[in-house]
Amino acid sequence: MLDAMNDAVKRLIGHSSMKVPELQSGVSDLILFQSSVTTPIEAALHEPAIGLILQGEKEICWGNTVERIGPGSSVIVSHDLPVMSRVTRASERQPYRSIVFVFGQPIVRGLIDKLEIEDDRDTKSLALSVSKAEPDFLDALSRYLNLASGSSEASVLAPLIRTELHYRALVAPHGAMLRRAANRNDHAARIGLAVTHLRKNYRLSLHVSELAAISKMSVSSFHTHFRAVTATTPIQYQKDLRLIEARRMLRDEEATVAEAANAVGYESTTQFTREFRRKYGKPPREERSSWRNNT
Repeated sequence: MLDAMNDAVKRLIGHSSMKVPELQSGVSDLILFQSSVTTPIEAALHEPAIGLILQGEKEICWGNTVERIGPGSSVIVSHDLPVMSRVTRASERQPYRSIVFVFGQPIVRGLIDKLEIEDDRDTKSLALSVSKAEPDFLDALSRYLNLASGSSEASVLAPLIRTELHYRALVAPHGAMLRRAANRNDHAARIGLAVTHLRKNYRLSLHVSELAAISKMSVSSFHTHFRAVTATTPIQYQKDLRLIEARRMLRDEEATVAEAANAVGYESTTQFTREFRRKYGKPPREERSSWRNNT
């Protein structure tokens, strides 16, 4: 089935005038990726989604965890999560290809309310989990992908299969944190409230006590549960969000270093430069000039 899906993605990308490596598939919430070369490590904010590697290999890093994933691997992300990733195996003859299905949180919560799913509150899992894709998930994703070519059945079948894909992710062996995030009584769901607040307000000076209050936890309990979900601290999470956005501004908007630093909430350009270099291995001024020279 992987081979057939890989061929389908190849055709869809080949017929599209849109820019690769990322392509909106034509059906809701399905994104296709392709790269014929290995890539340098990139930082990004990964939304709640389930991904499937079709061909090639990719390395994903978050917190102190590193996962190297290949064909047939399924990746479930339950919370907005800053990650570092790179394509580690790809060529012109055998490009890296993957599919990402982005979750609709109302659908996830609606299914949790209807399903009798085992309580996962004592399960130790992170916001990003990797496992071999289940056959039922592959079957549903293959049927959904087939609708991306413009089938007249899409308007009727796509919403049904979309719901099924959410269900398959929820009941997957590595879907525990996704189930927990949708369970309003679970600590993971309350950490999700703090994550949402951080994402919206990362430019502001935030106090951990404020985030703990949003999550309805004590400060010490909040620290423990935040790290248990995201594998990082609230302060580092905010820094990651700031640096991801600053890098985007340097590349896409040709912002100056000072403009980018100020826009994402840094009061000191020196501190911004130091933390940018620590994360990306080069100063922001060099990042800006090298990106302009390569475009």
